[in-house]
Amino acid sequence: MKKVQCRLKISIYKQIQHLLNLYPKTEWSGVGFYSKLNEDKHGWCTEWELMAFYPIDLGSTAATEFDGEDQLEMIQKAYKENPKLRECYKGLIHSHHTLGGGAFFSGTDRDHMKECANTVGYPSLVVAHESTKSPFAFSFSWLDSFQKVHWTKEEHGYVTIDYDECKPVGLFKKCLNSLQKQEKEQVKIMPTYYSRTGLVGQTAMFDERTVVNPALKSKPKLKAGLQKEYDKLYLAYEKTSEEWFKVQYGSPRFELVEQQAIDAEAALDSFCNKNDIDVDFDGGIII
Repeated sequence: MKKVQCRLKISIYKQIQHLLNLYPKTEWSGVGFYSKLNEDKHGWCTEWELMAFYPIDLGSTAATEFDGEDQLEMIQKAYKENPKLRECYKGLIHSHHTLGGGAFFSGTDRDHMKECANTVGYPSLVVAHESTKSPFAFSFSWLDSFQKVHWTKEEHGYVTIDYDECKPVGLFKKCLNSLQKQEKEQVKIMPTYYSRTGLVGQTAMFDERTVVNPALKSKPKLKAGLQKEYDKLYLAYEKTSEEWFKVQYGSPRFELVEQQAIDAEAALDSFCNKNDIDVDFDGGIII
């Protein structure tokens, strides 16, 4: 069978991640509104897009469910807020526990898809935290002309995320043209600047960034309590920064890993500022 695709706009993806970060150890479920993409004259398609979703139930560490009345009430609220959703196909979205092995279709999930199968297709998206290394599973079920239930195999489904293209106009477009002109004129090798915590980046142009003179570098010890806290924060910063540089830009994990690196640097910077500690880009303390 042809690969089965579920597309997510970046806005929908961020909503899913928000919920997963709020409830990493609790499963939740709700109604999803899906559109068919590139369907044939018989209404068959293997490409779907999740247009909107609304969580209904916050379950437990192992299960989540809601009844038909709750679903109908939520659907009516969704239609009132966004009438265009009336053109969508209704399906399911639910999460799996962080320690549950990621997103996959359990026997209970398949039983639900069998129960809700219809002639137009019943889509189901399972989501899990990025840390599980299996953040998505997608499938849909349907009834054939003999009222027999079918569903797509789990290994045939995949999720793609649509990053909206930027089409610069007006003053912003003129700014980009100016930057492109500068790019052509600038020297190929630029000087490297570092923050006190070592992160190399566009923020290096601000006054909190300094060029370190290796001759000034030293590694004296702090007081026991400060040294322990500093080592902990620096190791966290170093780990998250390395992870950030390894993730390809545009990857679904990029924004999450980037934010973790930024938060770790901010925590280390705050600690150093509070205790009047200055460090070089190798983590050494400058005196």
